[in-house]
Amino acid sequence: MRVPFIGGSNTSRSVSVSVQRTVNMYAELDPEAEYQAAMFSRPGLSTWTNAPSAECRGMVVFADELSVVNGAELFKVSTSKEITAIGSLNSSTGRVAFAANPTQLMLVDGSFGYTTDGSTLTKITDGDFPNGSAVVVHMDGYFIITDPDNAGRFYVSNLSDGTAWTATDFATAVRNPDNLVSLLVLDRVLLLLGEDTSEPWWNSGAADFPFESMESGLIEWGCVAAHSAVKTIAAGGAVAGIWLARNASGDNVVMSYPGGRVSNHAVETAFAGFSTVSDAHAWTMQMRGHTFYVLTFPTEVATWVLDLSTGLWAEWKSYGIDRFRGAAHAFFDSQHLIGDYKGASLFELRFDQYTDAGAPLERIRDDRFISVDRRRLFHRRFELECESGVGTADLDPQVVFQWSDDGGHQWSNEHWDGLGKVGEYEKRAFIKQLGRSRKRVYRIKFTDDAPFTIISGHLEVGVGSA
Repeated sequence: MRVPFIGGSNTSRSVSVSVQRTVNMYAELDPEAEYQAAMFSRPGLSTWTNAPSAECRGMVVFADELSVVNGAELFKVSTSKEITAIGSLNSSTGRVAFAANPTQLMLVDGSFGYTTDGSTLTKITDGDFPNGSAVVVHMDGYFIITDPDNAGRFYVSNLSDGTAWTATDFATAVRNPDNLVSLLVLDRVLLLLGEDTSEPWWNSGAADFPFESMESGLIEWGCVAAHSAVKTIAAGGAVAGIWLARNASGDNVVMSYPGGRVSNHAVETAFAGFSTVSDAHAWTMQMRGHTFYVLTFPTEVATWVLDLSTGLWAEWKSYGIDRFRGAAHAFFDSQHLIGDYKGASLFELRFDQYTDAGAPLERIRDDRFISVDRRRLFHRRFELECESGVGTADLDPQVVFQWSDDGGHQWSNEHWDGLGKVGEYEKRAFIKQLGRSRKRVYRIKFTDDAPFTIISGHLEVGVGSA
């Protein structure tokens, strides 16, 4: 019988219902392929250049260079990887948000605001500037920030100047009196994300204040974590916002606007077990036709990733920790670059890398339960259909097989078989004499420095009595 072995993380509150789990892999659908889908390794990390040794707090492309904050230091990196220090922030921890116009890059760190032209860093000293915002966006020539001291209020800068602010240039979300948490700009719509609700505004060009609430605009979902809110652009060009959401009835659901709920019960169950979610941060990136929403919970040490092209979730982990070590992302010089939460390096995400900068990249897939009307099943042989002959002259990459007969509470010992050295394309990875069960799930693990593609599983099984 065929065992599909394709899917995302979908572990139920009761493991007797589902124990599906995917770590460091993603599914790709292909209606013209033999089985219409396969599982591939997530891209690995290759060291791109060294960086100041402190946690990466954010990064963005500005003026054809990469601007990065590590610790308290703002620096820029050219396409030739030359690093130039720009200045120091007053803070050294916490997320930093960026927005830019053609000549200025503005930064906020939850305490103060700063601007830079790419050469020097200047703290905003205008007395009308409301300090304390964690987020900043840019729209139609205006920098826009939240005002944490006044519920629902946001301010806009003077036109084309992030250093100049006017005390009366503010407005308040009017449809529900909750605090503003974050901001997004989506196709020239300013989306105000409150604690329990959200509302879209537009630039009407009015003389007194340029932004007005849209008539039909009230979204009954707010935002849990300011830095979880990001803009995404699908392969077809559609623009949407996505964030970790809540409303007056509950929280910890990932929402998309326009659209709706994009999380599933499995990830929502995981989020519900977290004590701290307000520090969650995210980015989106497009790689080989897949748009990934990468959501990290620093306090809880976890990273969950939604592939928007399939709707499937997976866990990303770096070896020895329960989260992905990437803390920030930017697409610069046609490369997907990653800032390290441990600092000291900037990495490039590459599909032809099968380690995280030399550390093993562990790929795991726990599949669906195998059962037939609660009858005893005699498992004679299980074969994993995957790409073989992808090792080297010296390396025969090894697949690890395990199984569980009690809903994933306990797992068998590890059983190993090779995928073949380079050129051994007919090599088949399988295990035999696997005992009996009424309800079994198989686990596959792979950690070698080699590509790993799961196509399907095949089980020789005999059916006994109930």
